[in-house]
Amino acid sequence: MSDVLAAAFFPDTLSDAERAQVQRLIETDPAARRAYRRAQALQARLAGRVDAAVPDRTLLVCAALRQAGRGSVLTPEEQARLEAAQPDLDRAAHALPALADVMARVARDAEAFDECWTVPVQTRLSRPPRPRAAPRRVVWRAGMALAVVTFAAVALLLVQRDAAYTTIEVAAGKVEYVTLADGSRVKLMGGSSLTFSDPEKEAVFNRQVRLSGSAFFDVTPGTQRFVVRTEQADVTVLGTRFGVRAEAAATEVTLVEGALLLAPSDAPLRGVTLAPGQQSRMAQGAQVPSPPETVEPATALAWTGLLFFRDTPLGQAAAQLSQALGLAVEVAPALAPEAVTGTFDRAQGAEEIVRALAATLDAQAVQTARGWRIE
Repeated sequence: MSDVLAAAFFPDTLSDAERAQVQRLIETDPAARRAYRRAQALQARLAGRVDAAVPDRTLLVCAALRQAGRGSVLTPEEQARLEAAQPDLDRAAHALPALADVMARVARDAEAFDECWTVPVQTRLSRPPRPRAAPRRVVWRAGMALAVVTFAAVALLLVQRDAAYTTIEVAAGKVEYVTLADGSRVKLMGGSSLTFSDPEKEAVFNRQVRLSGSAFFDVTPGTQRFVVRTEQADVTVLGTRFGVRAEAAATEVTLVEGALLLAPSDAPLRGVTLAPGQQSRMAQGAQVPSPPETVEPATALAWTGLLFFRDTPLGQAAAQLSQALGLAVEVAPALAPEAVTGTFDRAQGAEEIVRALAATLDAQAVQTARGWRIE
């Protein structure tokens, strides 16, 4: 069936013999014929979306080269056209998140080209003589032409992937709670967006999400790793609670419970492992994340609106609750040294939080004129 899909999406990649074999399969197998027709229809829709979003694909390649620090290879005319088209490209990137992956691929290909260009002279001399190489700008012109030719195939694959994904965007000043297919929960803060596979669109949730902005994750344990992707980094866990602030300059991760690996998105072996109560940052352009440092989760994650207690004496937890909720939370002296653990959202309200803490110690929560008392 993979050859049938290849024939629909990329017929030029098949040999004459393979195309003839697929044609016979389509003519004799009704299931293959239906799959081919569906793939053709999808290909047409996706091609239309790409063409509408990026009518001049050369500009996207130019933008990728400039973003990768290779703007010097562009002609003045290309630079002027790119500046004029930048708003349209920004809108296209918003409509089709996969374009960011296309640009990243172009940047990686550019880096590979530079590595080949800078092969030591003695290595080149050991090879048979060749005609004098064209200037780098001329070679880049050819490289850009090839990138434009291959762009459609890459974009179609990535847009097809995006078609099975859902993106949730939260307006500034608002908060949204998202429950994923595996039971993991996300508190998505204002001005943030979360992209993930949507089972309602016949996609199996792969425990991978893409985050822009800030969110707190409560990941359900599982045998498959859970990955949060940002512009700079990948955060990899199995089951844990942590906060992520993914901004243009850096990705900051604070771990509350469990363990996680923070690594550059393009270098997974250069990561650092965090323990509970530790924080690390992956800055834009850095080679590795910052060394993990110990922080107080309640302070480092104050932006989440969550309250964190980890083997915290009840008396201390009550003081934090009093400050966070703006009312008095008192504790009987005998219970003050007892340790409590839990994560609570201020939106739950004082009564629910206080009663939950009391229940962990088999105590009672009594409402008073000033607030609450655990005894």
